[in-house]
Amino acid sequence: MLDGSGMVTSDLLLRDPSLEPVPLKVFGTITRPGLKAAMVAVFNVNKSAKTVSGVVRTQDARGLVEPTQPARAEGTIAVYRRSTGTVSILNSKQPELAINLSEFGHDLFTFVPVDQGVAVFGSLDKYLGPAALVSVERKGASIVVSLQEPGDFGAYLARMPHAVKVDGKTLPSHSFTYSRGLLRIPKESFDKGSSDHSVQLVLAKK
Repeated sequence: MLDGSGMVTSDLLLRDPSLEPVPLKVFGTITRPGLKAAMVAVFNVNKSAKTVSGVVRTQDARGLVEPTQPARAEGTIAVYRRSTGTVSILNSKQPELAINLSEFGHDLFTFVPVDQGVAVFGSLDKYLGPAALVSVERKGASIVVSLQEPGDFGAYLARMPHAVKVDGKTLPSHSFTYSRGLLRIPKESFDKGSSDHSVQLVLAKK
């Protein structure tokens, strides 16, 4: 679940998506030890328009990056788009992502700040992927992620990891995919006999 109730994004407070051809956008945060993420859901609720257009922005995930954190490492947010299964990067040079929704269309975006080249999305087979996590911890050159249950795991990495370990076992390279910054580990890679599940990402040396 979200940390609290979902809220309409600030750019829609004085607009009516049911009458204007813009998407309704609702956001909320998910907090875990070592991780703060945000979800932005978008909907076409217009009464007459067949399509609506708009953007999702860094500002839509209000509170995700505080002003007192000038860069939060790179000053970058990684965004996972559920409909396409792709990752985009939002920063000062590209602060928004265009969206177009057909009649009754919808989409869901996961926002996670990039910290030293890594942003953990959690279980991609869940609507609220970060909520499936227990914790995210950096240990030296590794990121250790604890999960409530096995699932299709996803994370943004600026570079392909040196090694990937699941439930303590190193995965062969053909057992996961890394494309355009998105690392995917299938649910089948987890140990079915284990009650505790974890992913360790050994980061590549610079």
